[in-house]
Amino acid sequence: MENKTKEKIYNFILRYIEEYGYAPSIRDICRGLGLKSTSSVHSYLKKLQEDGKIEMRGNLPRTIRVTDYIFTRKG
Repeated sequence: MENKTKEKIYNFILRYIEEYGYAPSIRDICRGLGLKSTSSVHSYLKKLQEDGKIEMRGNLPRTIRVTDYIFTRKG
């Protein structure tokens, strides 16, 4: 189950950045996926960072950067 949640969070981040043009906050991720615990989302983000899927700048909001993924503008 842990890997499924981690993958859902990663995919949510991708979709959010594609739609809004900036990274979601931890609370955005919670709301978007129906999760209650911001600390568990933070721990999944840390695991994604350890896996090299994302980069973050400390605890600053909206600093998630997806590695090895190129976003293109629509229209």
